[in-house]
Amino acid sequence: MEAAGDHHRWHRRGGCWSGQVPVGVAVAPRARWRGLPGGIGDPEAHRGVSGGLHLSPKRILLCAGEPSGDLHGARLVRECRRLSPDLTFSGIGGDKMAAAGVDLRANLVDRAVMGWSRIARELPGMVRLLAGLTEELRVDPPDQVVVIDYPGLNINIAQIARRHGVAVTYYICPQVWAWAPWRIKKVAASADQLLVVLPFEEDLYRSVHPRVHHVGNPVFDHLADLDLSELREGAGHEQTLAILPGSRRQEILEILPTLLEVARCLIEDHPQLKVRISCQRHALKEAIDVAIEESGVPAEVIEGAPRQLQANARLAMVASGTATLEQAWFSRPMMVVYPTSEVSRAGYSLFAVTPFFALVNLATLSRRPSMWRSRRAAFPPRSSRGH
Repeated sequence: MEAAGDHHRWHRRGGCWSGQVPVGVAVAPRARWRGLPGGIGDPEAHRGVSGGLHLSPKRILLCAGEPSGDLHGARLVRECRRLSPDLTFSGIGGDKMAAAGVDLRANLVDRAVMGWSRIARELPGMVRLLAGLTEELRVDPPDQVVVIDYPGLNINIAQIARRHGVAVTYYICPQVWAWAPWRIKKVAASADQLLVVLPFEEDLYRSVHPRVHHVGNPVFDHLADLDLSELREGAGHEQTLAILPGSRRQEILEILPTLLEVARCLIEDHPQLKVRISCQRHALKEAIDVAIEESGVPAEVIEGAPRQLQANARLAMVASGTATLEQAWFSRPMMVVYPTSEVSRAGYSLFAVTPFFALVNLATLSRRPSMWRSRRAAFPPRSSRGH
């Protein structure tokens, strides 16, 4: 197999790079993207990871620590096996990676957290996990390690792997251009090649690393084959208020009660609204049901992939993250939210590089005026309806 670009293979000698193209994930034209500016709208800019690893590695250690990484890791495994059926995968991930055939060493997805104080509470478990992985890399190393996003854990795993002479690919590199830009050198030093998902990240990371490839955002690989007309079939004139409160239990507990109160206010002025809440994993349904019962707001829970809900929403309230890109792909207006403490807010203000926190705004480096206009017009005041 070949990686995009040059046709020369490469290898690492004593920590130095040689050759032209890294061993690692190949890329090929895949995803379609509609609507966002700044290079995101160019179909050629989004090739998506659809390839596997070189035929020489047989055993791959794959590491993902949150739901989006679990989703992208599962797709990566399936595409790799399509090209190289004899590859075997082990690692850290979630149910989707396990279903794709990864032999999980640990499932961190159900325990994925955000925020410094919450991460601190998980540190003892992370330390034990790193100790176990270090021993495995020393005694029975894989042919290659692929880490996906989640820099707090994955940079450490990548550094340990390289110290034991194992080649490392960093897939979906941290957004150092959004906040804490000094991390870029640490990321670059942790991996043999970097696979970035936004067009401008290629030049940014290439300033500190010789092996960087833009492979497109895998979110759009997942969305590319959807039939929008089929998703919207039968929706009629029903006005749906979609709530996408995130894929972590922490997010559900902290965001959903507030969003249900917002929904209550909207229903008072727009009684025709139907509130529907996305539940991406069955393990989260109990927490969602409790929040609905305590709020008294009539709401329907939609389990599984929220594609139809996203496609038909008159307005969506979305927890900040990958879901904001998905919602933008469906061209439906949204309000982006995320819980934070005063300490976290102060920290972000201190280390932030851009004025935006929502991924859809970060990806375009724009507030998207048209989106804000449509958001205001999503539910016009009664006085403007003429009856």
